[in-house]
Amino acid sequence: MEARCQCGLVHFTIPTQKPLALVVCHCNKCKLITGSVFNISAVFPYFEFPPSDLLANVGVYSHKSESGNIMDGYFCKGCGNRMAHTGKDDKGWVSVSAVRIVHFDWKLLEDKELTVHCWTTNAVVPIPEGFRSFEGQPSR
Repeated sequence: MEARCQCGLVHFTIPTQKPLALVVCHCNKCKLITGSVFNISAVFPYFEFPPSDLLANVGVYSHKSESGNIMDGYFCKGCGNRMAHTGKDDKGWVSVSAVRIVHFDWKLLEDKELTVHCWTTNAVVPIPEGFRSFEGQPSR
C-alpha cells in the first residue's frame, strides 16, 4: 500500500496490505485536524514512520488526546497534511489517515468486524447500526 500527502513531498509504503482496524473517530480534536465531522484512520502493525529518508520532510506535533494519552501526529512540512500518528508510550501500531492512502478500498468501511466508531458522544452524524462503537476511547 502506498500513501502520500497532497503535494507529494511525503510518500511511503505501508508494509501490509490490510489494516488491523479502521477507526472512525468523532472526537473534537479529530474534527479540528480534518476540518470535517470525523476522521478515518487505518491502523497498522508498527512500522518505521516516518521512514528515515523522509525525516527532513515530516514534522511532528505531540499533543494530549481527549483520552489523556500523548500522541505524536506526523505531518508534511510542505503542504501540512496530517499523515499518521502513533502513541507516545505505545509504539505497537501506526495509524495512517485513510485519505492519504492511494487507492484505499473504501468498501472496507462496510466491514463490521474491522470498523469501529469512537467518541460517539461527540458525533454529529448518525452511527451506522451494527458497528462497534464507544462513547469515548475504545478499550483494546
